[in-house]
Parts: sequence; C-alpha cells; structure tokens
Amino acid sequence: MGLSLNVKKRESMVISKNASDPKCNLVSESEQIKQVKKFKYLGYLITSDNRCTSEISKRVAMATDTFQKKKPLLADKNIRQLQFLGHICRQKGLEHLAITAKIEGKRNGDRQRITFIETRKSWTIGKGSNNNIISSDDEDDNNDNDDDDDNNNSDDDDDEDDNNDDDDDDDDDDDDEEEEEEEEEEEEEEEEEEEE
Repeated sequence: MGLSLNVKKRESMVISKNASDPKCNLVSESEQIKQVKKFKYLGYLITSDNRCTSEISKRVAMATDTFQKKKPLLADKNIRQLQFLGHICRQKGLEHLAITAKIEGKRNGDRQRITFIETRKSWTIGKGSNNNIISSDDEDDNNDNDDDDDNNNSDDDDDEDDNNDDDDDDDDDDDDEEEEEEEEEEEEEEEEEEEE
C-alpha cells in the first residue's frame, strides 16, 4: 500500500489489569516493535495498568510548584488591596461610585468628606489612622472660623449702615434655626419608626 513505518520510533503497549503484563509480538519487515509499560501521548502519561496515579501526582506537583512561586504576590496585603481597588475603579457601577465619589448632602456629626481612595493613600503614606486625619482637618476648619470671626468684628465698627445689615442677618439666622429644629424633629420621628 505504500505505507512505511519507522520501527525505531514505534512502540507498542498492552493495557491489562492482570498482575503480569501479556506479551505482544508485533513485527514489521522482520523487525520487532518494542513493547513498553508507559508512554506519553499528547502530553498525557498512559500506563499499561490503566491507572493515572503517576499522572495525578505529577499534575499536583506542577500545581503546587506554580502556587509556591505566586506566594509572595498572594501574601502581600498591600498588593492585594491595590489589586482590589484597581478592579473596582475599572467598573462603572455602584461599587465604583462607593469608592471614588465624594459624600454628598448634609454632613451628620461633622463627618469629613473624604473618599476611600484618600484614606487608602494616607495608609500607604504612613500618616496613621483615619482619626488623625480627621482631627487635623477639624483643627484647620476651626482656625478658618476664628479668622472669619475677627474679620466680622472689624467690619461691625465701620458704619451704622452695617448695623442695619446685621439686623437683617439676625432674621436670616432665626430662619436657619427654625429649619434646623424642623429637620431634627423629622430625624427623631424616623428613628422612632425604625425602632418600632
């Protein structure tokens, strides 16, 4: 038929569950083809007893070796946090807004408007805990308020017209106080409803 075999490259194997391997005599052009107990076929080790114990142990060893090479990456807490932030920042959903967006609306209890990313930066820089950052920001705000009060006192002494303007400001302050009291009452009612 014109089919030629290279006997040196050919191997034969008999798969059997018997304790003794049966012999298989294959002959091609007066040369016998070698019989083996195991050989690799497409990267998979085939044995004559049809068991995969050696292949399984080889694959487990390869996986363990690969995992051990990645151990420094998996064990480093900073790298894991930065990878997490990278995944979240690449998303365009609620998770992205929760981490990157600023807190909007009123501040309850003088809560600082800082993002998770800003606190993460402070941890990596080594400034300390969040409380230190917040307390330093509060001190800056208090210093700004003191400067504003000094400016207001110097302005009051300038003209009598300013006194009239101050009376108008007092009316505005009264309106603001009434609004704050209404908001506090609404918050108390909401808390009572939640408790029930």
